[in-house]
Amino acid sequence: MLSNRKILVAVTGGIAAYKTCELVRHLIRNGADVRVSMTQSAAKFLTPLTFEALTGKKVLSDMFASEEGGSPHLDCVRDIDLMVIAPATANCIGKIAHGIADDLLSTSVLALSAPLLLCPAMNPKMYQNKAVVDNLNILNNRGVLIMEPEEGSMASPDEEPGIGRLPDPARILDRICRILPPDGSLSGYTITVTAGPTEEAIDPVRVVSNLSSGRMGFAIAERARQRGADVRLVAGPAHLHTPIGLDVERVKSTADMRDAVLKNLEESQVLIMAAAPCDYAPKDPKSQKIKKKNLGGNLNLELVETSDILKEASDQKGERIFVGFALETENELDNARRKLADKNLDIIVLNSPDAGSGVGLGENSIQGTILYPNEKSDSLPSMSKIDFADALLDRIGQLLGRD
Repeated sequence: MLSNRKILVAVTGGIAAYKTCELVRHLIRNGADVRVSMTQSAAKFLTPLTFEALTGKKVLSDMFASEEGGSPHLDCVRDIDLMVIAPATANCIGKIAHGIADDLLSTSVLALSAPLLLCPAMNPKMYQNKAVVDNLNILNNRGVLIMEPEEGSMASPDEEPGIGRLPDPARILDRICRILPPDGSLSGYTITVTAGPTEEAIDPVRVVSNLSSGRMGFAIAERARQRGADVRLVAGPAHLHTPIGLDVERVKSTADMRDAVLKNLEESQVLIMAAAPCDYAPKDPKSQKIKKKNLGGNLNLELVETSDILKEASDQKGERIFVGFALETENELDNARRKLADKNLDIIVLNSPDAGSGVGLGENSIQGTILYPNEKSDSLPSMSKIDFADALLDRIGQLLGRD
């Protein structure tokens, strides 16, 4: 997602500096080329060795030392795509607002031509101080990007909760991804994504369901939004946190999911059916809990077929791109290609459960084959579902003409 993006992460002297380690990890995992700069005060909280171990590169801190004999304040910002200051202390914010250049960080900001993202973090009283508020307004008016701190408990147990916490590193990553969208942006497209299982009631406390975790659908939705798409995520009862910046329409039954998909499809150019809705539901769900003592040792359920959401949606396909998933355990290729044709899909992802392998249904990784109507196929190796989402969206972008 951030492949080959050059990002300078500047760390200043605040207790929240420890969170910057996780931010650097996130950036590197997402393909960014990361370099870290630290102020002398930051080195009181974390040693440069910490960031050198994470990035494999020497931390920049000395105004008068250059690895290549040049000008450190110019070298560190040359050809970068973004500079992020996290945490940004009140002192750092004041210096930048008033053009003070007395260390490597503040001097390099003056030489910066890339976007600058500030992530303020400090005591709530400091953050609300008029001097800090005015300095942030100055920077905002100059076009500096500012991420509001979060509300919560402070580092010291003696401090009252308030606004001033460094945002969660995952939130900072999300903001960075929106500042630096990947190539092949999906901006201007509306994409409906489904995720997770559905539940069909047996009685008020029992359901028929499956082992789908929803991770694949959530990953696709998150990555699509970060590529600029307007994403409509329809999710069954998946026990996952809502991706940052996404609104999720929660549903329970297959009928609920069907209604939500058909409603959102009207404004969508792409439908990605990554959910695993139940194929069958109890014919006669009970309004009261079924008592075990009344069953005589056996519970017999009569099941009826549920709606085939993709099949119904195909009536509204038109020029839309439809993507489905096929989880198969036998005759995989034949079954997937049959589904591809029967449901008028543009892409189908074939994968298998592979229980216990760490790959497949309910797992964090997936190994799949992407099939097309023209008999073409792409067999992808085992990878994280986030990476697979990127690979799938790349191919959808090609179908949309966004190469």
